[in-house]
Amino acid sequence: RASREHTLEIIRTSFEKRGAIPLHLRIMEPKLSTENESAQSAEILLASQDDVRFMDKNGNLMGLGYNLRTAFMHHAVGRQITDLKAYQVSPIFRRSSTTGSPLPEQTFSASFDILGASSPVAEAEVIFTCCELLESLDLPSCYYSSSNFPRTSLSESVF
Repeated sequence: RASREHTLEIIRTSFEKRGAIPLHLRIMEPKLSTENESAQSAEILLASQDDVRFMDKNGNLMGLGYNLRTAFMHHAVGRQITDLKAYQVSPIFRRSSTTGSPLPEQTFSASFDILGASSPVAEAEVIFTCCELLESLDLPSCYYSSSNFPRTSLSESVF
């Protein structure tokens, strides 16, 4: 448990160092029927068969967070946010595919988003932040190799 908390703290610190604010969004949200939604929203809702859905006591279809992107999208659109640098580190849930258990499996996911910036600099910042984060987590080279991303040229050109 201490190792997970340490890892999550490294992730939070890396994102905050880049000026991102933490978002704490709901992990459970209503799932509307596709008849009441646009085709694009319906496609997002039906994108995964592994998402965890259930019915509340009032008969409303609810879902546990399958990914952080959907919650972030609903947050930004619902509040008409057009410019934001934010991150989330939160649990997500999947149907148990290995154990056959009816209980969902929980894992953590991290997301770093820059909304409203259309320049290549913003994209480079996301890549640079992820590379820097992987280095700070001391992942074995089979997961990540800093030689694939020339750190000095990227950091000098962006920051």
